[in-house]
Amino acid sequence: MKLAGDTREKIVTLARHYFQSVGFQSFSFQNIADDLGIKKASIHYHYPSKEELGLDVLEVYYRDFEEYTKNLIERPPRVRLFGLFKLYEGYTGENGKICPFGVVGTEYHVLSQTIRDKTLVLHNQHRDFLIQTLHDGMKDGSFILTLNVKDTADLFMSAIQGSMQISRIRKDKEYFPKMIKSLKSMIQMKEHKNAGF
Repeated sequence: MKLAGDTREKIVTLARHYFQSVGFQSFSFQNIADDLGIKKASIHYHYPSKEELGLDVLEVYYRDFEEYTKNLIERPPRVRLFGLFKLYEGYTGENGKICPFGVVGTEYHVLSQTIRDKTLVLHNQHRDFLIQTLHDGMKDGSFILTLNVKDTADLFMSAIQGSMQISRIRKDKEYFPKMIKSLKSMIQMKEHKNAGF
C-alpha cells in the first residue's frame, strides 16, 4: 500500500485499513511499523497507546462523514439516501472490508469503554443523517414509508451492518449490492419535482 502524507497520517491510514479488514484487536503497532519501514518507537511517539490510535481513527471517520455529507445536505432526499448507500457500498468494495460499527460490535466486550463511547457518537452521526433524510423525503412526498422514520432508519442500519458481515462470510461481493437494492425497493419513491432527477 503506497501512502502519501506525513508519518502520523500514514499511521492512521494503515490503522483504518487494518481496522476495517481484520479488526482492531488483530493488528499491532509492529504490523504498522513493518508496513511503513519504521521503528515501533516512531509510532509510540505519535500514539503512546493503541487506544489513542483507535480514538484518532474513529475521529477521522467522524470528520470524513461530516465532510462527505456536506456535499449532500442540500440535495433532495433521494439523492442523499442513495449517496449514503454509495458510501456503505464503498466499504464492501474494498476487499471485503466492513464499516467501523461492525468491527466494534464484533469486538465490543474486549474494547475499552472510551472506544465504545466514541463509536456510539459515530453511529448516531450516521443514524441522525439517515433519519433526517427519511423525514425530509416523507415531508416533500418523495418517500412513502410503511414504518415510522426512526424505525425505518434502524431497520436500514441493521440490514446494512448484517449484510456486510454475511457478504464477507459468503465471499459474495454481489450480496451487499442486492441488499441495498432491496432496501431501496422498500421505500416507495414517487416521481416528484424535488426528487433530484
